Order: sequence, then C-alpha cells, then structure tokens
Amino acid sequence: MTSASVVPANENCGTLISQSRVEPTLPMPDGEALTIAANDFLFRSGQPRTHIYRIKSGAICLYQGRQSDRPSLIEFLFPGDFVGLGFLEHHVVNARALLPTTVVCVPVAQTEETLKGDARALARLAEAADREIEARREELFKAGQRQPIERVAALLVTSSRTNTQQGRRADLIEDSWRCGVIADLLQLDLDDLTAILVELERRGLVEATADGLRLKDIPALENLADRLSRSTQAEPKPARGPKLVSRTAA
Repeated sequence: MTSASVVPANENCGTLISQSRVEPTLPMPDGEALTIAANDFLFRSGQPRTHIYRIKSGAICLYQGRQSDRPSLIEFLFPGDFVGLGFLEHHVVNARALLPTTVVCVPVAQTEETLKGDARALARLAEAADREIEARREELFKAGQRQPIERVAALLVTSSRTNTQQGRRADLIEDSWRCGVIADLLQLDLDDLTAILVELERRGLVEATADGLRLKDIPALENLADRLSRSTQAEPKPARGPKLVSRTAA
C-alpha cells in the first residue's frame, strides 16, 4: 500500500479553496492501493486523466470551481464508488478526501473492462460525460472563444463539398477528427473538439462510425456554418487597446 499527500490543503470541504496553478500529477501505482490524507486532493481540475479510482475506505468530495470561481459541490463518494470517470483527457472537477481515504488505481485504458456489468458505475460514467460537456461549454464561453461549434460545422461542410468535387461520399468524412492537426486548424484543443463533436452527435447532426464521421444532416450543418459567416460580416472591428488574455492558468 502506498501513502501519499497528493495535493495538500488546509481547509475542509465546507470551505473549499482553489489554487492558481495545477499541481503535477504524481505517479500512480496501477492496481495498488493509494492512501490519501484527510483534506488532500486525489486530483484537481485540469490535471491529465491517467487513472480511475475505486474507493476502498474513506470518502471523496467532488466539486467544481477554481481560483476566482465559487466552488460548486457535485457529490460525495464512498467505498465501492469510482472516482475520476469521464471521457476527456483532463479532469474537469476536483476530487478531495474528506477523511483518510484509500483508493485502488486503475489505468484509464481499463475503464470499460473494469466497469463492465456494474450498472451503478456505468450510470455515473454517463453523468460524468454530461458534466464534462457542460464544463467545456462554460470554459469556451469564459475564455472568449467565439462560436467554436460553428467553426467545426464550417470545416465539416467544407470537407463534405471537397468530397463531392473529388467523387467521394459527401456524407462521410474519412479523416481523423480527433487529431491535433484538426484541433489546431480550428484553434481548439483536443478536449474542446471532442466535446463539440459529442454535442453535434447529441443534436443528431453527425455520427461516429468505423469508417469515419458520418454527416447525418448536412443542411443543418450548413445553417450552423452560415451563422459563423453572418457574424463575421456583421461584427465591427474592435477598437485598439490592451490585448486581453483569453484563458487564465488553471
């Protein structure tokens, strides 16, 4: 059994504190037990998601909120529950021990196998995915990144028209839409792009298949892309002034 003070803190969960930077992720022992002191963090929002954790003893508090935000309590987790569920590459919530807590570390690659047949854990995974999408929406808004979903739609429409010109299926985008090149082209990070594609799928506009990304409603995607074009034409150029920082350090 490994004992570690993952991210020290001095207050309990009733008076949550956030720090201005993300603490480094400590090496986690795969399949072994990790003991966390009361009031310490198992992980913080913004840290890479490397493991999920099954609580053996103690209790974990999940909450959202950073340095300038009011903390928002999500839930308390107890022995038998899993912590760190989700689909994004980085955590969007903080996990903090309410009392001395022991967890078993499971690599994220083993999530599906570990949760198989556990209806309660699978339901929590679905809730975590919804929470991540909502958190990404809020982050995009706060960061001042205008109309990211319209930018994605515009690129999908452009790719579709290119396919038509080259004699390929207009409704199937065979290129990888989870790669850094596409994300950089759209001025998004991979987590943002993933969340937007999930949102488009939720709206019934696209569908991930084994052959690539299928466009289920091209006219609706064109309407989204047209909103971006209209906004660009109508928006006045900003007055010269100090340059604003679009994203603060987590």
